[in-house]
Amino acid sequence: MSIRQADILAERALVRALWHEYYSWAMAEFERHYGIAVALEARIGPIEQYLDHAIDEPRSCAPPRGRLLLAVDAGAVIGTACLRPVDERTAEVERMYVRP
Repeated sequence: MSIRQADILAERALVRALWHEYYSWAMAEFERHYGIAVALEARIGPIEQYLDHAIDEPRSCAPPRGRLLLAVDAGAVIGTACLRPVDERTAEVERMYVRP
């Protein structure tokens, strides 16, 4: 397995598909454990709408400070993570997801 920087323009559909899997899984887990998926969707909008915005505005995980990473195994992309700067010394990992 290897980790590499994503090319958001060339790999837009791939990144969006991974993020869709992640958000669908996360919303199901939020509902199952906490009963809050409906409230979250009311706050952020439908997953498709949220992804349209997130994929078109990846500034928080764009170089030079941020990173959009893909995990690749045997030539297949199996995961994603977004590293977003919080300040000069701290970063946050967002949208970290690995396919089951």
